[in-house]
Amino acid sequence: MNEIAMNGESNPARPFAISGMIILCGSLFLFFNQFAAKMITSKPQKLIVKGCALGSMVSAALMFTEFHDILTMLSSLFGFVVIVAILRYLFLSDLKFYKITAILILALLAVNNYIYYTKQFIEVLPVLQKVSIGVVLFWIIGMNRVISLPKDVQSR
Repeated sequence: MNEIAMNGESNPARPFAISGMIILCGSLFLFFNQFAAKMITSKPQKLIVKGCALGSMVSAALMFTEFHDILTMLSSLFGFVVIVAILRYLFLSDLKFYKITAILILALLAVNNYIYYTKQFIEVLPVLQKVSIGVVLFWIIGMNRVISLPKDVQSR
């Protein structure tokens, strides 16, 4: 999303990257909001998940600004809270695949942040980010299916 591409030239894909990021963040926020509304019974926990989801997605959507580094950190921290809340629900269910995938997502989040902040293996970061987004999207598609099912069918 930088104005200058890694090859040092102007980045003509920047508007598309920013638009895509805003659409992605909006979609993720809708999912997290729906998850909190349908699956979390405690009102304070619902508010925490919805608030952290909003904080994470707004921070992520604005990463193209000069505040990229701080927004990356904020998005990761808020996102961590949301994923942990979802994991809490998953560990109370029989949805093993989704539990494992959520743990994988947390690991990917940690590795992405480690590489970004330490600059070790920085050349693999663009690919790792795309793989991470892909894993998250497939997980959310599956989770959307699960939360759309009646309560008695969700744990099967």
